[in-house]
Amino acid sequence: MFSPAEIKELSTTVERFVGDLEPGRLSMADASGWLTDVVRMRSQLASAELSLSARVAEGREWAKEGDKSPAHFLARTAGVSLGEASSKLDAARQLRDLPVASEALAAGRVSETQFRHIAEAAKTAPDAERHLVDTAERETVISLRRECARAKAVGLNAQQQHDRVHASRRFRHHTSDDGAFVAELRTTPEAGAELLAAIGHYQQDIFRTARRDGRREPFDAYAADAFVAMARAAMSGGATGKTATGGSDAKIIMRVDQTAYFRGHTTPGELCEITGIGAVPVSTLDRFLTEGAFLAAVVTKGVDVHTVAHLGRGFTAPQRTALEFRDPECAVIDCPRTEGLERDHRTNWADTHHSAVDDADRLCDHHHDLKTYQGWALESGTGKRKLLSPDQHKRASGGTDPPALFDTG
Repeated sequence: MFSPAEIKELSTTVERFVGDLEPGRLSMADASGWLTDVVRMRSQLASAELSLSARVAEGREWAKEGDKSPAHFLARTAGVSLGEASSKLDAARQLRDLPVASEALAAGRVSETQFRHIAEAAKTAPDAERHLVDTAERETVISLRRECARAKAVGLNAQQQHDRVHASRRFRHHTSDDGAFVAELRTTPEAGAELLAAIGHYQQDIFRTARRDGRREPFDAYAADAFVAMARAAMSGGATGKTATGGSDAKIIMRVDQTAYFRGHTTPGELCEITGIGAVPVSTLDRFLTEGAFLAAVVTKGVDVHTVAHLGRGFTAPQRTALEFRDPECAVIDCPRTEGLERDHRTNWADTHHSAVDDADRLCDHHHDLKTYQGWALESGTGKRKLLSPDQHKRASGGTDPPALFDTG
């Protein structure tokens, strides 16, 4: 057990480290390594912060400072909002109940943000703790949030959770300090999926127009323009769901386990979800089909579309759906991009003369360019994988250099 004097000495050491730090004098490799160490230490200190916060909340020491509650005390002490302090305390109270996640946080293998997502999911899905920790250590926060949502949504509670979200739906807007219009929408996953798919019709045209004009802007900017274009079309009585040039490939892809569909609800281990959005009740699929939404349903025990191939360079519509379902994000680990993904042949099309889903990936433009023009290569396998540098690829392939130019798909 550390003494107060040792804690003070540790704080002084950290202060001296930060004061003496001169990043410009470090090599890029050293800077990267030091950053990794500092981030790990930040998670370790976050574990200590949560443990101490839980202890403070047990007594009334905070009241002696004139604070209204432990959350008010932590907000003032940590310099965070009251909502953020309440979230920290909520996670702190679960430290003892989540030994696997707590150990990972103390070791610096997961961040405080990741721990709090896991703790929230564990309230309703305690058996998912180890799986969620494994996900946090391997993948992005976005992927972890998706797995947490899946853990919370399984079983007969899915409809109840969906109804609660529907009841809490809202649209709010305000003007920011710089005069910008800022909006926030909270609604059900399927409503969000419909909105994104509709925006996608306009977004693709706006993107193509920008490229023709030589402009390159973030996809978020194109989405904002698309949202306004959709609103203008609705106000003017124009056709919704179609652009002036005939629309795009925008669609909603829903995955459902066959057994869950026929039963009418999921059980633990089964999925019914909108790809890239999240879990929904099985009843949502029936509603989409009844209302004629632009839906592509993937039944996981049905036809194995992952093995479909055809003699052509491009991909068929069912193959594109299969790829979008399998790879809602860029296939590279730690890349959460979902917009503007490009289809890439793993094996050079000139060598195979066919396009197959199990021989393709979806990549963002940056990682696609690295693979296509700079000799980088994805690890073998499917799903989220590391993108290997030319040297790493050479070592992994037993000394064989990667091709100088990969097929662009």
